[in-house]
Amino acid sequence: MYLKFLLPLLLLSFREDAQMLTIIDIKLKVQITYSDSFSVDQFFSDKFPVYYDDTDSIIKNLYNVSSMINQNISEPLEKTIVQGHSQVSLRIEKIKEVLFYSLYLKTNTGGKSFSFDVLHYITNKRKAQLQLTDLIDYLESRPVPVQKIN
Repeated sequence: MYLKFLLPLLLLSFREDAQMLTIIDIKLKVQITYSDSFSVDQFFSDKFPVYYDDTDSIIKNLYNVSSMINQNISEPLEKTIVQGHSQVSLRIEKIKEVLFYSLYLKTNTGGKSFSFDVLHYITNKRKAQLQLTDLIDYLESRPVPVQKIN
C-alpha cells in the first residue's frame, strides 16, 4: 500500500528539470533566442547552445581571455575554464616564432557535446581581440528571456 504512494515520489525525485538554453548564432548575425532543448540540426544550421545560467560566467571568462591575449605572451599557453555545462579553452601556440591564437567554447547538453571555434589559429593579436569583443558584445546584447508561467 505504501509502495503506491512512494513510487511516484521516488520517480519525481529523479526527474531533471529542463534548463533554459541561450541559442546563439555563430556568425553573430541573428538575435539570440532561448529554448529548453537543442538539436544536432540546429548545430549544423550555425547555432550553438549555452546554458542560460552559464552565460554571464562565459562573458566574464571571455573578458579574462581577451586580457590574457593582450599581455606580452611569448611562449605557448593552454588554459581551460569550466563553468557549469560550459567550457572556454584558449590555446596559444608558437610555430617558428609566430604566435597562433585559438579559442573554442564547448557545451554539454542532452548527452551531446557541441563546440564552437571562436578563434581558429589567428596570428594577429588585435584581430583575435576584436573577434572576442564582437562575441562579448553579442552575448551582452541578448534579450531578456520571457519566463514561462506554470
